[in-house]
Amino acid sequence: MRKPPLGLIPKHIRQAARLEEVAAAIRRYHEAGEPVPHAWYDEEAELRYLLAARSLDRSESRVGWERTPGSDRGRLEGQACTGSSASLP
Repeated sequence: MRKPPLGLIPKHIRQAARLEEVAAAIRRYHEAGEPVPHAWYDEEAELRYLLAARSLDRSESRVGWERTPGSDRGRLEGQACTGSSASLP
């Protein structure tokens, strides 16, 4: 049996590693008393959101949630999604 070629590192693993790098850089700048670039806070928030959304999607799929085709949001079987998406990017 032939082994397949090496593929890609899953995106969520790269995002988690990047989040650790960004958080460590922010800590280093705080400890040094330097101003932290706002873009770093923005990236940290975006990565936390993406990873939390993925985690939520995974936990929802274990309790009867299904993905809506063409959407990043799930819905409970037989029910429409509720809640506001105004705060979502």
